[in-house]
Amino acid sequence: MKKTLVTLLLACMLVGCGNKQSDEIIGGADEPTSIILESDSTKDDESGADSITDDEAFNAIKNYCYENYPDVKELEESGEYEVYWNIESSDDKQIVVAFRSYTAAIVRFYIDTATGETYITEYVSGITDKEEPTGETFNVKDYFEIGE
Repeated sequence: MKKTLVTLLLACMLVGCGNKQSDEIIGGADEPTSIILESDSTKDDESGADSITDDEAFNAIKNYCYENYPDVKELEESGEYEVYWNIESSDDKQIVVAFRSYTAAIVRFYIDTATGETYITEYVSGITDKEEPTGETFNVKDYFEIGE
């Protein structure tokens, strides 16, 4: 069901259905850019027993943002500015978590579900033409327990 919804959402985005002016749309890029990091991981476990779950990834990214940008938590709790996170896509190899900051920048975190290696891209409407890698990487597993 989840994959069907994601597929339908992506199809709508590609053919332009829906109201593009809606405040519900996250931002400028039509869909996440999939940039695969080279990995020295030899894990080929098809069972996915050690794979990172969507919930783990989502909570870890929030923890990462709270730890590295303490103002984010204060802004979120104040209710004065709109900030939010959501899982944009998820499969057995990669989870993409998007963060929309109060500045309207869309920051995407691309997480390798086997290793936890994560890289970041950013898109700022009116400033950048497309989603661009920031060059920042980290391991999302380092943020599983912070703040929980």
